[in-house]
Amino acid sequence: MPVEEIFVLGVNHKTAPIEVREKLALQPDQVGDLLNALKSFPGILEAVVLSTCNRFEIYCMGKSNCQKQVRAILASFASDQIPSRCFYALCGEDAVHHLLCVASSLDSLVVGETQILYQVKEAYIRAKERGAAGKYLGTLFQKALKVGKQVLTTTDIAKKKVSVSSVAVDLVREVFPHLSDKVVLVIGSGKMGKLSVTHLVEAGVKRVLVANRTRARAKEVAEKVGGEIVPLQKLDRYLCLADIVIGCTSAPSAVLHRQMCAPSIAARQGRPIFIIDLGVPRNVDPEVGKLPWVHLYNIDQLEEVIARNMRQRKQDAAGGLAIVSSETRKAAKQLGNLQHDNLIVRLIESFENLRRDELERLQAKLPDLTKKERSEIEYATRRLANKILHKPLSVLKKSTTDGKKQVLVEVIETLFLNNGEQTVHRGSRT
Repeated sequence: MPVEEIFVLGVNHKTAPIEVREKLALQPDQVGDLLNALKSFPGILEAVVLSTCNRFEIYCMGKSNCQKQVRAILASFASDQIPSRCFYALCGEDAVHHLLCVASSLDSLVVGETQILYQVKEAYIRAKERGAAGKYLGTLFQKALKVGKQVLTTTDIAKKKVSVSSVAVDLVREVFPHLSDKVVLVIGSGKMGKLSVTHLVEAGVKRVLVANRTRARAKEVAEKVGGEIVPLQKLDRYLCLADIVIGCTSAPSAVLHRQMCAPSIAARQGRPIFIIDLGVPRNVDPEVGKLPWVHLYNIDQLEEVIARNMRQRKQDAAGGLAIVSSETRKAAKQLGNLQHDNLIVRLIESFENLRRDELERLQAKLPDLTKKERSEIEYATRRLANKILHKPLSVLKKSTTDGKKQVLVEVIETLFLNNGEQTVHRGSRT
């Protein structure tokens, strides 16, 4: 059964540290060369290489004894020797289950992240374009993409935010459900601050004010988010205007103090202000958070929300695993049916080739046959072939039990196909 001849060899964030994984950080052209090397090996019928920052996996369709060859081929592409303990190797339904988990982000460092689905798709397309992925891995990867999308859209594993910038935006929305009329003031040019502002703009914020110690850095941030530069020395004035403040400077001490902020907050006349302090050390004195109508969150508080969301994602992953387990069985059956259908086609082709060979031999011995006689012989030989094939094909088509079907496949290959074991998947590449 084909599913038993599918295997995956790989390393990921669970089995190997970054210093090991980076040895397998192949460039796109190197991945293409690896696919070429894999498909050129006689025992490997199909192959797909999945390479991300957290995993490197080779999916193959081939004989079980090909795994040693796959390791050897991979070793020639790695920048240094990879300890064998870092690898995992899975076969059959275990390999299918693993791929479905990967595509569903259930095996990701961050459960519920959506980028992996795109990466799985890209890996399959690259292998298909190289002629390395055929009917069997094509069917499997298309199934994985479908299941991955199903898990991500029908469970809650992707709904709870797990990045600082996205969590910050969610918390802002709790205070300001509508952002189109809100003003953001970003102080500094830190990476997380820029990401948070970008998310807020994507969420609907129209006006962004940027204050920074150096004008060049302020301009860089302002151009990225369509903002305007304001002087750092007049923060108290802009605190009256801003509804959302993001502190992301590298200053050694707080840049916003209670004494400085109190008059500006009072001048807002009860309008709430949301302050996100992403600085380490903190950019905002905690006393500012005690002023009326101030909602202040620092980096640790955001990380606490992230940790809660991660725990919730892992709980929600149980529903995803149930989907994957069910779809793994369906995928295995689908791959088995591919072999079943492929055998029927090959059996018919084999008998037709035999029939034609014998017909040509007979016609060479009897060159004086009339057109009508040749037609009668053609009809008789075709009818004979169909009668011989009728019983095995009928039994094959009617078989419903996987175990019985596999026995029938093996018996028919042994009885009717020459060198059956080596030709089981002939023509599987598309």
